[in-house]
Amino acid sequence: MRLSVKPENILEAIALQTRKELSPFLLAMLGMGVSQAVVTAVRLGVFDALKEHPKTAAELAKSLNCDARGMQVLLESLDGFGFVNRQGERYKLTQESKFAKLNPAPKRLLDVAGGPAEYSITFCQQYPDLKVDVLDFLNAIKAGKLRIEEAGLSSRIRYIEGNLLETDWDTNYDVVFLSNILHWLKAEQCEVTLSKAFQALRSGGSAIVNDMFRPGDRDKLSSPLSLFSLIYYVICGGRIWPPPTILEWLTQIGFANLRSSQQRLGILVAG
Repeated sequence: MRLSVKPENILEAIALQTRKELSPFLLAMLGMGVSQAVVTAVRLGVFDALKEHPKTAAELAKSLNCDARGMQVLLESLDGFGFVNRQGERYKLTQESKFAKLNPAPKRLLDVAGGPAEYSITFCQQYPDLKVDVLDFLNAIKAGKLRIEEAGLSSRIRYIEGNLLETDWDTNYDVVFLSNILHWLKAEQCEVTLSKAFQALRSGGSAIVNDMFRPGDRDKLSSPLSLFSLIYYVICGGRIWPPPTILEWLTQIGFANLRSSQQRLGILVAG
């Protein structure tokens, strides 16, 4: 008798039917890995060190007191993800990396569904006067508190337990940060979330949306993105939203000075 794998639900059936596409699909699922690479680069000071002019991995490793081989691997990853460009042996910042700098330095930030607080910790390390509220469920809070304590930031980062759609958000934030949230939500839930972000900001504050990138509806989607978007729809009614849709929501809600920047696996929108 020949053994075989039989799908028991639609997601397993999709995965089996598209098994030749699993390698790029798995790459698309490495969003958390991309975040880790960026967070590591920020903590080490890589982006700041590349502001003035391009540098080699060896030069960066020496100036930042890091392992040279590890720095080379990190820079190659950042190059692949679209945050730096390699020119021979030297690396320089892309516009995406320059765009992500917050100016003026924020004092209060709301990290919506911030989970283990990795971004919140990095923001606080980058901006010494910043205090952060992280809105998320209890399980995420338990996972993040230890990391915050280890980083010595318990006095500057606090958790707010709740559901982002149902819980009232505090107000007067300089920045509201929404990372990898919208693709989990239906269209009407995205609009509610962005409206709550608008209301939570002080006058002149900024909302930053960091999410998966897909081309506009007129462009052909790659197989991995098509599969990923379908899975989100099946699981929770969401999808990978095209940038024009996100920008339209933000404009209708009242955001101004909108800016967007595409990376290879994601899009960054600020307003």
